Amino acid sequence: NPTLGSAYYERGKLLWTTGKKDDGCIDLGIAGSLKDSSATEMFDEKFCWKEAVLAYSDASSKIRINDFKGALDQIQKAIKLCPDSANYLGLRGRAYLGLGNHQLAMLDFDKAISLSQNSIDAWFGRGVAHYLKSNWQDAFDDLAKAINLDQKFADAYLYRAYACEGMDKNQSALFDYQQVQRLKPGDTLAFFKSGLLKNSMGDSKGACNDFKRAASMGHSEAQDYAEKCNNTKTK
Repeated sequence: NPTLGSAYYERGKLLWTTGKKDDGCIDLGIAGSLKDSSATEMFDEKFCWKEAVLAYSDASSKIRINDFKGALDQIQKAIKLCPDSANYLGLRGRAYLGLGNHQLAMLDFDKAISLSQNSIDAWFGRGVAHYLKSNWQDAFDDLAKAINLDQKFADAYLYRAYACEGMDKNQSALFDYQQVQRLKPGDTLAFFKSGLLKNSMGDSKGACNDFKRAASMGHSEAQDYAEKCNNTKTK
């Protein structure tokens, strides 16, 4: 799509020339992939390492399917070419976190955030890392930053809901679970966790609705709860 490619090219060029090289490089890479000849020339010869952006794209895809080892292998290639990219460091942090290396993950998240306040992966990853350490407020704050940068980031809402539960902010947690359900209607965990929370708050009808929805999508534990709901209703 040449028209779309040109739009990415113009935005990428503007971002780069105004100092936002990390974001500009990504847009130029997208434009090049859409066969915009101007972007390809600019991308390859003047501004960005094409190999780095391609490796970043591949690593992002692997993160989405929880292939953290594969993601790490790819993002290392990108960082070798662009060692001060906040986006690349943030994504590597998520790969480290997925592999259980909390210390290296936090180093990458902190450095990425120091380089740019706009690294969604860094804010999200550090928020998850804080959650895993039961640092509820720190987790909430970082995940809120990620959500402010991308209000359609379902996983950020999910982990923020967990953090809210850790602080006994149940209504806030329910709100975030509802956002996940809206953005990812096939996310069985959001319905199941929402059901558990509603049940603990005395909303048995709402809980059963959530359990049944999760069960209908194959969540095994929710199926047990849904059966209990049905048994209670028939008595």
